[in-house]
Amino acid sequence: MIPVQAHGMRPALLLVTAALALAAMPASAADTVSTPPPVARAALGVLFATGNPGGIPAPGVRVEAVFPKGPAEKAGLAAGDVILRVDDVAVDTQAAMAKEIHRHPAGSQVQLLYLRNGQQSQAVVTLADEESMYADSDAQTILRQAADHGEAWAQSYLGAMYSNGQGVARDGTAAVTWYRRAAERGHAAAQFKLGVIYEEGRGVPKDETQAAQWYRKSAEQGYDYAQFNLGSMYDNGRGVAKDEAEALNWYRKAAEQGNGYAQAALGSMYHDGRGAARNDVTAYLWLSLANAAGQKDAQRMMNAMTLTDEQLAEAKRRAAAWAAYLRRTDDPEAPARAAEQAGRAQEAFQDYLAALRALPDPPPLEADRRIRERIIHLALQLNPPPAIPDDARRRVADAAAAVDGAKPADGQAGVGEALTAWKDCLLLAPWWADAYAHYAEALEQRGDVVGAARNLKLYLLAAPDATNAVAVRQKILELESKVKRQGG
Repeated sequence: MIPVQAHGMRPALLLVTAALALAAMPASAADTVSTPPPVARAALGVLFATGNPGGIPAPGVRVEAVFPKGPAEKAGLAAGDVILRVDDVAVDTQAAMAKEIHRHPAGSQVQLLYLRNGQQSQAVVTLADEESMYADSDAQTILRQAADHGEAWAQSYLGAMYSNGQGVARDGTAAVTWYRRAAERGHAAAQFKLGVIYEEGRGVPKDETQAAQWYRKSAEQGYDYAQFNLGSMYDNGRGVAKDEAEALNWYRKAAEQGNGYAQAALGSMYHDGRGAARNDVTAYLWLSLANAAGQKDAQRMMNAMTLTDEQLAEAKRRAAAWAAYLRRTDDPEAPARAAEQAGRAQEAFQDYLAALRALPDPPPLEADRRIRERIIHLALQLNPPPAIPDDARRRVADAAAAVDGAKPADGQAGVGEALTAWKDCLLLAPWWADAYAHYAEALEQRGDVVGAARNLKLYLLAAPDATNAVAVRQKILELESKVKRQGG
């Protein structure tokens, strides 16, 4: 498999200045704590919001706070703005944003395209010298006042400054103090950084169990680097019991946000059949995205894979769809949400269907679950209820024929064909309760107990009066318990 080391694949800081950003990707956490930037770099003076707790897809990179008296504040940017482009380049991750800022020297200007309250605006920003920005005494006073009043973003900013010696003397103890204050107030970036500090033992005794706990808190808020690191800890049995299914789960969450390290790890796991059944098409898909994100080992592994022409074409098609999804500059669910909020249930139902069918394959799990839940909710409200399309019923017949027609030696092939048919059916009629139950059964036969449990939950949502609800809930508990046992 591709060697994926959690401690070697972390961003230096989550505060967006070019100095923090570019040191981020190749350096280890130990390097970022102990080694100051070799040269002065340009700074935008923005702290980006981390993760996506609400689960609503959004383009660009959201601003959590601007550094007092920094370039972004001077240009009129504010908390809540979403930066879409730097000059002509679309940015959808902190790393992409930092990379573009880093290309410019201090004193140069960049043009930002951003969203505020749903409206696009532009700002010309003159980038500052990072050291001068952090050393500004008036700015530090404002920052410290905010931190002392419990503002987590300011506490996290101070933790980063002390950790990296930017504008203040390097002080590991002070860094831990400020990061901890922010982390205890639920700041995802600070929680992640505290996890790094405990994992590396910088300024505190090394404690991988505490590291995993802080990573989890950050990861559950949707922060992709914490998700990747937590996945790595499960993958290697550090700080937690080794659990490859959980490792794959967290890698996938990060990969679906565009994290190249997680994409490489996920592709490796699918290639090796760890945490899930081996799937070379899916492996190639994620490795291709990782390669595009600059993960050189991903290309080496892709070169060593043997795929048929048909498999290769399918993997490339899926990779292109995923790349487009990650680059999107709009919210594909916005029309459906607007219609639902306005009480136009039928219109919302159709818009959610369109959003579901536009997802890449395999679909992002959170978006797929969220959209299906809204479709089911609306289908139960509509009067008359939506009819099951004939094409969906045909795919049910295809699924039954695939299983019945398979020879004993080819039983798994029959199940594979049935899975494809059920999957198609549930794109055509994602409100059909019985289809979820049958799909879950086929997934369990194929060994995908996580997917089986997920679809049984959707069955219960689509069939609120099901007479077998108690038995199905028990089955879900058994499947989830099996996942934990397999991970051990």
